[in-house]
Amino acid sequence: MEILRVENATKTYSLEGEEIKALRDVSFSLDAGDITVILGPSGSGKSTLLSLLGGLSSPSEGKVFCKGRSLYELPVDELSHLRNKAFGFIFQFHLLMPELTALENVILPGQIGRREFEECRERAEKLLKHVGLGERMNHKPGELSGGEQQRVAVCRALMNEPEIIMADEPTGNLDTKTAEGIHDVLWDLCQKEGRTLIVVTHYEPLAKRADHILTLNAGQVVKKRS
Repeated sequence: MEILRVENATKTYSLEGEEIKALRDVSFSLDAGDITVILGPSGSGKSTLLSLLGGLSSPSEGKVFCKGRSLYELPVDELSHLRNKAFGFIFQFHLLMPELTALENVILPGQIGRREFEECRERAEKLLKHVGLGERMNHKPGELSGGEQQRVAVCRALMNEPEIIMADEPTGNLDTKTAEGIHDVLWDLCQKEGRTLIVVTHYEPLAKRADHILTLNAGQVVKKRS
């Protein structure tokens, strides 16, 4: 069943009076439950594409659909609600709140979504235990290793049980061994919970584990593999 579709999406930025096309006439669709890796060199448009898919940045031309609904034709409050409920985001730099514990960081999206606190706490504890942080959940980010912090970020993204997880270079600042551990955790959680996963990465070996690969170059999809 189709969950995301991009139709002729182009994204243009203006820089010092010059127009720069970050994406050029991109079209594809993804099915629910699939794992997709987006590959490409720096500056190829990978992060721009992910921001369009996640409702964070509208295309200059073209459309993006989520479950048949045109994202950027939704009222602002509906789009905001959709981002909180349907999407979970993981970034290269974990962006955890330094004053909160690991548990509190994971709970936070649930509280923003106005879920019951005890329900949020129960799910957060379950997720943290699943990624091996059961003994570290009351530690603050500064007391955790880089790999542990990114595991917390993975749990935070899954807090609201989103249908789609979007990860932008989630292990780009980690060593290979730690990165592979994060990939294992991410794949395991998404497959166990039936989530759709989209990962932007430079790390080509990761693509071997995906259902689909999109390769970008100069803002265009130059290769698709399913």
